[in-house]
Amino acid sequence: MTNPSDDPMQRTKLEDQVEPEMLNAIGLAIATAGTTESSLGLQILRIVGGQNRFDVGALPLVGGMQIRVKLNIIRILCAARHPNEAKEISRICDGIQDAFSNRDVIAHSVVMPNEANKGRYAFRDLRVNKDGRMPDPTMFTIEDVRSIAHRLLALSLDLDQKLTALGFAKL
Repeated sequence: MTNPSDDPMQRTKLEDQVEPEMLNAIGLAIATAGTTESSLGLQILRIVGGQNRFDVGALPLVGGMQIRVKLNIIRILCAARHPNEAKEISRICDGIQDAFSNRDVIAHSVVMPNEANKGRYAFRDLRVNKDGRMPDPTMFTIEDVRSIAHRLLALSLDLDQKLTALGFAKL
């Protein structure tokens, strides 16, 4: 069986316009964000369960929550149980939320090479603002997109380590 990307008739226009390294970076950012989002649900269950319990059966309770909601729950629960650590937990959650904002741009935009600035790509959201105009595109390099994935992973691990240090059950 041949690889569809080897046959010009089977290739998408995106594959012809966007470097494979950028497509790889986009996939990495989206996959890392999905893993991070899932781990946040586990972190909530871990905080609720305390030091000795972790109920995986409760995952459906947090599975469909938006990322913002999950992060706010983590902030609130940690502030209530560990007020001295609330600022640090909140800082980590803020970083995750910021990285997810960039992930949202990547995941929900049309990506186009920037002819005027090689190596940069325009990520254009096609939704129209209240004033009837589309927002300006967000520009990312391949390294920018990879760094979003790496930042999400690092912050997710920071949160996990912080919760472990606070005595919550290990995942």
